[in-house]
Amino acid sequence: MKAKKHISPAIKLSFVNPDSESKSVLGKGVVRLMQNVDEVHSLNQAAKMMNMAYSKAWRITKKTSEALGFELIESVRPKGSILTPEGKELLEVYLKMERQLRDEATEIFDSLLKETTHLK
Repeated sequence: MKAKKHISPAIKLSFVNPDSESKSVLGKGVVRLMQNVDEVHSLNQAAKMMNMAYSKAWRITKKTSEALGFELIESVRPKGSILTPEGKELLEVYLKMERQLRDEATEIFDSLLKETTHLK
């Protein structure tokens, strides 16, 4: 008897700006950094949670903000950072879209899998 295959679809979502130099603007890494900032209110601590240097986190958020045309993160005193209202909204849109796409992909995958002979 064959062992059942355990596979599922994976969705990689990124937002792009065709006019920006890198094209890709927002993906999983930036989203994770934003989630961390939202949680700990510090870009430095958010970067540490990802084993990332603060300088790299700062460059990433600056580059992303420039490509988007608005700031994602703002500094607050004393020594902290929060998501801007636009950053928070964009994060929510990304997470909702990712969840919906993942659910839809799973439904499609399961439906197509029922039509197969060897992958059930």
